[in-house]
Amino acid sequence: MRWQQALGCVAMMATAGSAAPLVSYSFENGLATWDKVGNGAPLAVQTKVAHEGSALEAKYTIDAQNPVGGAGVLVAPRLAEAKSIKFRLRTSAPVVIAVAFKENDGSQYQSLLTSPADTWSDADLSLDRFRLAPNTKDENGMLDLDQVNWVGVMDVTKVMPQIKVPDGERTLWLDDLSIDSERALTAYSPDGQLPFVLDNFAGGFVPWVAFDGALSLDKQDGALIWQYQGDKPEGTSNYIFSVLGPLPAKGPTHLLVTLSATRATQLFIVLQEEAREGRDQSRYSTVIGVPASPEFKTYTLPLKEFRLVTGDNGADDNNRLDLDQVGQLVIGDLEVLNGQQPGSNKVFIDEIQLFAAKN
Repeated sequence: MRWQQALGCVAMMATAGSAAPLVSYSFENGLATWDKVGNGAPLAVQTKVAHEGSALEAKYTIDAQNPVGGAGVLVAPRLAEAKSIKFRLRTSAPVVIAVAFKENDGSQYQSLLTSPADTWSDADLSLDRFRLAPNTKDENGMLDLDQVNWVGVMDVTKVMPQIKVPDGERTLWLDDLSIDSERALTAYSPDGQLPFVLDNFAGGFVPWVAFDGALSLDKQDGALIWQYQGDKPEGTSNYIFSVLGPLPAKGPTHLLVTLSATRATQLFIVLQEEAREGRDQSRYSTVIGVPASPEFKTYTLPLKEFRLVTGDNGADDNNRLDLDQVGQLVIGDLEVLNGQQPGSNKVFIDEIQLFAAKN
């Protein structure tokens, strides 16, 4: 196991400059206080599919009445110094996973990732990338770790109707979960320092969601791979997105994207603001032409050239892109969206960052 357990399956301890986890679970000696989320059988400890030793097993059924399934645990209020959560995950189907932290007042913050079918994935999530969940409110809009009393790992694929995964029985396995005071590889720049890396896929997992096609990581260079057919009818939701944590409101002037593709195409890049506190869910976009080439190319995109998307009655209260209100980054194939049916493609994304251009 990754972490030594001083108290059986769970050890909770405060840290003072040490690398010991604040909270950790190996499930070697049981489930501790973990409980199921949604319907399904009681949680169990499984050894047959565990990559090493034992793992938590959650069996659940997804349908219209039960859109979410997984597991969660009550935690003591000792997470004020937490900076990351690490775990190993496997699911029986390709699903979208929400990792959630719930505060005492019920407000919930989450981060999303994609889990492939029947494959163990190592996740290393930085807590500065967690975002207030839709349909929840918080008095300050910030994840207050000293108020967190519950942590959950949940299959939320059904909540996203654009993703076509059949309903039915599914299984989620979880192992070696720890909440740590050490920064994750995926952590944002402290205090909004530039360049501000939105993603370089250093965490070894897929923190993006595909509304068409499949996502994976290139084991050789660590790039994100988005593979899709490209023969869908006009209006198909052919894009991928990532939930972003709070971004610096001032300083960045450009978005830098490094990528390549096996088929020449036009990609749209969207920065989507959150619809909170009476604000519109406005979207600002730009388009880049990508050649067919195995070589990565870096695109430097001025933020001032992102334009408000108005084709679906989009609006904005101030007609200005506000980075501190942006909650999602979206990348999609414009030719597929327009119904041109250009054929299959693979897009490789190496790095995305915000930076300030020199005068």
